[in-house]
Amino acid sequence: MMLRFDFSGINTDTEEGTFRGFLLKVSKGIEAFLTDYDTLFTKEQAKLILNNKQPNEMIQELLSAYKANKIQPQIYLLIDEYDHFANELISFNYAYFSDIVTENGYVRKFYEVLKWGTAEAIIDRLFITGVSPITVDSLTSGFNIATNITLFADFHQMVGFDEAEVSSILAAIDMPEAQIPATLNDMHLWYDGYLFSHKAKNKVFNPNMVLYFAQEYQMTREYPREMLDENIATDYGKIQKLFSIQGREEREEEYLHILKELLESGEVTSSLTSQYSFTRGFTQSDLVSLLFYMGFLTIKSVTLSRYTFTFPNYVIKKLYADYFFNSILNKAQLPFDNTPVNEAIEDMAQKGDPTQFFEQVKLVIKYFSTRDSAHFSENTLKAVIISLLHQQGFYYIHSEYETNWSYMDVFLEAIRGQKPQYEVTMELKYVKKAGKKATDTLLKAAKVQLQGYLDTPKFSTRTNIKSFVVVVAGDKLTWQLL
Repeated sequence: MMLRFDFSGINTDTEEGTFRGFLLKVSKGIEAFLTDYDTLFTKEQAKLILNNKQPNEMIQELLSAYKANKIQPQIYLLIDEYDHFANELISFNYAYFSDIVTENGYVRKFYEVLKWGTAEAIIDRLFITGVSPITVDSLTSGFNIATNITLFADFHQMVGFDEAEVSSILAAIDMPEAQIPATLNDMHLWYDGYLFSHKAKNKVFNPNMVLYFAQEYQMTREYPREMLDENIATDYGKIQKLFSIQGREEREEEYLHILKELLESGEVTSSLTSQYSFTRGFTQSDLVSLLFYMGFLTIKSVTLSRYTFTFPNYVIKKLYADYFFNSILNKAQLPFDNTPVNEAIEDMAQKGDPTQFFEQVKLVIKYFSTRDSAHFSENTLKAVIISLLHQQGFYYIHSEYETNWSYMDVFLEAIRGQKPQYEVTMELKYVKKAGKKATDTLLKAAKVQLQGYLDTPKFSTRTNIKSFVVVVAGDKLTWQLL
């Protein structure tokens, strides 16, 4: 016998509204259960159950009636989005979150009743899905009967598509068979890459992203104009909230450093928090772990107790770049209007003229020169340029693009189905201070290096490429066409 609760969509704007929303979700789940199995309960019992004004009392009344009626089949309980509303509360009302999951809180009491139901052999099994273990960890002894299977390799592919499944979807939307291998390669870059257990053998695709692509292609017979689904793009707000968790004012610089590290190197190393405890504060490892649980990072490798996390795919990297871009603009007190950036990138793409784009880069560099010059490096320069470039949707942005010779700093490759006039390559150099002679020497060296990349087989067949070398000395930027 199936009892279902879904705690998504609860309005958390006010404490009263959050409680009413939780109560309503419990009421709706129980009401559906009583309707499905109406022959097992009297009308008086059903009315008595639903008239309760507390979530724990309502579920207690249901389970007590179940026991009193000596119903033989046990309950299989399913809870979806168990922590959806709680995650929102953590970011802006932690005190209230703490109240409802500890001591006499109504969420804590609700789960205590479920625990009683298992002890009484009324509830046989529970399967609970959500985003992170934060809420269930906060319930502690009130609900210590669950096993967290998130990292179990056996369940890894349960939450995503493998390549064979994606291939079958592409075939089902009548994509020409000859086109499927190239499309799969593109989709690997954009939508694949999730690894929820370091013991799992294969990474999985994000189902929402894959189905968005399939729906768009089925309607137009072309790649989507925007490879990033608008619904996924709204996850930018979730990143914002995560970086706002408890003590944001004191930790903002530290969190921004994580962003910068991710964009500079593409990875971050941390322990993985398996049980959260806000009494010891919210650490950097807690944040990185939460980003992993929410799908904004994925496992790259594990050494003893240290995990190396990275972007699962290009879509998520773009979300980080957008957040980093807006954070920098905010801290530099620059306008949030990214129209000039988009126009500058389009000038570079259609006219081969990067002048305005590098003017935008200069604005951000000036901010760093006054606030963080000691930690500014060539990698930081690259992170700034990449975050600005991510404001458009017609280039796939390669950082450290592998050639036969070595690694190119930046390569802007036209996305299949998009038609910018030029693809773009860049070689970057940074020194803290240099005169004209030293700058000219660096420009010359960068040209030799970039030409070496362009002479490799990966570029020999490409046409309409614009290549630029860039030298930043302090806050002075100089660029030249190769």
